[in-house]
Order: sequence, then structure tokens, then C-alpha cells
Amino acid sequence: MKNIIILLIIIALAGSLLANEEYIAKVYNIDTSPSTFLYYHYSDQKNLDDQEILYHYYLLPDSSEAVVEEAIIENGELKKYTANFFISNEQSMLELKNGKLTVTYTKDGKTKSKTLDFDDTLLVGPLFVKHLVANWNNLIAGETVKFRLPAADMLTTAGFYLKKINNSEFQKPGTVVIKMGVSSIFLKLLIKPSYFVMDTDTRRVKEIHGLSILPHKKDGEWKKTTNVEIYFEWE
Repeated sequence: MKNIIILLIIIALAGSLLANEEYIAKVYNIDTSPSTFLYYHYSDQKNLDDQEILYHYYLLPDSSEAVVEEAIIENGELKKYTANFFISNEQSMLELKNGKLTVTYTKDGKTKSKTLDFDDTLLVGPLFVKHLVANWNNLIAGETVKFRLPAADMLTTAGFYLKKINNSEFQKPGTVVIKMGVSSIFLKLLIKPSYFVMDTDTRRVKEIHGLSILPHKKDGEWKKTTNVEIYFEWE
């Protein structure tokens, strides 16, 4: 569960972007010296008659797809979310129907699923910005904002919080730093907080610093990444 939650942290943070604005982000592994470039990241959006479909892409340096997220929105509500991890042969899927949330996880062709009561604080990466912007004034005032993210491999969800912090090592003029961490006392012992740097005027994310399991290749094998930095360039 720790690994999937770590990945959800970084995906949710990277999801704190307006999907109809153009950017390109670069993901670096900072556990190497010097740091190593891992992925390009960008988003896309399609608008149909009654649906809005949001995409997040993570590409390897050769531009092949590593991870792709898709969120289908109907009437402002999440109906289906899929995350495909092509490099690790995994897929996570959420489907909301009749007030129930079905969580499905597939690894190497083996699938398991479970139906849960829906919690309206549940977020997925492409929707994260709406939650953040809706709570922007509360965050700036120093309040703690709580929500949940899916932990698909455990067929459950996990609690998280957002809180503005002062005097952060990542803070720069004209920015605010938001700390994101897990609510569980037990998981706090296992998972360090992540941080993202937001422009105070545009509310665009500029940098992300935190944990991820987006894999990197070492000695010919895919290894789990523990510390990454993501830098965004906006058109």
C-alpha cells in the first residue's frame, strides 16, 4: 500500500494544473548524483456533448508512454478514472455508479475488485486543481484541507491533507508552498510529506518535490524511485 500511496501523492500533485492550459514538465530522480532526467509530463483535454475527458501523460525520454491517466467527468462529477502503468504492466480503475465506488486493480493480467461507499472528498489527479482552487482562500489562511485518494492495489482509499507552510526551503518570491501528507499516524511513519510550489498570482504549479514510485532504470532493471523533483514550463 505504501508504494501505491506514494505514487498517488506525486500524481495528485502533478494534477494540480488547469487541464486546458499548456505546459510541459520534466521529472528528475534526485537520488542520483547528478540528478537524472526520467520523464516528460503534460496534460490534455477533450470535450464531448455530455462529457469532459481529462488526460495526464508521463513519457520516457524516447517519448514512449510510461503512465497515462484518464478521468471521465459528467455534469461536473467523476464517473470513471483509469491509470495505466505501461512500464510495470499495471492498471487501476475507479467507477462511480449509484453512490457506490468500484475499485479495480490489475497486475500482470490478474484482476481484483471491490465496491465501496463513495466519499465525496475523493480526488484523482486530473481533478485535484478544482479541489485546491475551491479551497485556496482556506489554505492561504492556514487552514488544513482534508481529502482522500484511491489506493487501488489495496482496493481502498487513504486520507490526505493539504496545508500551507511558511519558511520552506522551496519557497521563492511570489510563491506559496503547500505541504501534502497522509492523515494516518501509521503511514506518516512510512511516507514523508510532499511539497509543491504555487505561483500566488496565477495559482499555477511551478515545482513539485516529493516521493514517487515512477520507476527508473538502473543496471538494466526497473527500480522504484524514492525522491523526485518536477519542474513546469508554461506556454
